[in-house]
Amino acid sequence: MSGDVAQLQRLWDAADGQIRVVTIAPEIPGARAVIRWLGERGVTVSLGHSNADFGQAKEAIAWGASVGTHVFDTMPQLHHRDLSLTTALLTDDRVIAEIICDGIHVAPAMVKLLYRVKGPERTCLITDSVAAAGMPDGVYERHGVVTVITSGEAHRDTETGPLAGSTLTMDRAVFNMMEFAGVTLEQASIMASVVPARILGQGHRTGTITVGKDADLAILDHDETIWATLVQGEFVYSRTGEL
Repeated sequence: MSGDVAQLQRLWDAADGQIRVVTIAPEIPGARAVIRWLGERGVTVSLGHSNADFGQAKEAIAWGASVGTHVFDTMPQLHHRDLSLTTALLTDDRVIAEIICDGIHVAPAMVKLLYRVKGPERTCLITDSVAAAGMPDGVYERHGVVTVITSGEAHRDTETGPLAGSTLTMDRAVFNMMEFAGVTLEQASIMASVVPARILGQGHRTGTITVGKDADLAILDHDETIWATLVQGEFVYSRTGEL
């Protein structure tokens, strides 16, 4: 988004104050004012879709930004001398790093590297899934945007076009993280539930199995598939079809 606080106020009013997370490129003019304005309202500020250098990123973190939007994607490549936003997100312990764990957006070895740097409490699994996720390979159009799914990969306009989100599901992201980084199911679950809840400011009501919290649960089987899903303690899906 732009660094226009007046525009942000209009969005805030239209959303009735229900904005939870905003991604901003810290190098744009007005970023400082926007980050502080959002922070005053309890909104989590994430850094991404950016070519910011290391200094600009560190300033934004000092202003209150606390998350990196799908780290490694749409930001500078990691370089050992030319430090950038990517370096700052990986090395600053105040920052949670999102990762699209499909093995396509980020190579498995880089997923492992990110986990070793950030650990389970500062790594957030996301899917970045498009509307066609879960559908067979083919051509899909939504709001005039064409997405081509080939072998599970989503590309813009053609099968060789730029990546256009993913077809990843969160259960697959959990098992991919276990495979790529050698983590346990418990550690992967923290990255898929506890950390996202914290980013959204909803850790008091969800993210862990605790008395008094929302019973929104996914029950996994030994064959790495979803056996059942509960929302507010009620079964809404069962692999057997019996609820």
